[in-house]
Formats: sequence, C-alpha cells, structure tokens
Amino acid sequence: MGQGDRILVTGASGGVGSAVVQLAKVRGAEVIAITSASKAQSILDLGATKTIVRGDGVLKELGK
Repeated sequence: MGQGDRILVTGASGGVGSAVVQLAKVRGAEVIAITSASKAQSILDLGATKTIVRGDGVLKELGK
C-alpha cells in the first residue's frame, strides 16, 4: 500500500485496525475505515479520510 492506493480497514477502532490506519496514511494511501459511531472521530484523528459506521451499507456509502 502506498501513494494513490485506497484501502478499506474493517475493525479500525481495534489495536491492529488503528495501526493499519496510521501506517497506510503515513505511506500516502487514502484510508476508509469501518468503526462505531462513537469512535469515528478518533479514527479520523488517526488519519482516516472517511469513516463508515458499522452496520451501514458499504456499497451505499461508497458506491460500486
């Protein structure tokens, strides 16, 4: 993963997921993270470009 890549991180508020968000952001990737509504801002603060609340449809949020 690197510059120009877009990644989707499921479970972004967990330890491994939040590390992936940070590493991907440092490498220049666009990070879209799935998390709970209560943790969305924390994940954005870690570097995610966008969050999707768990339970919302990914295709509805992102399109095809």
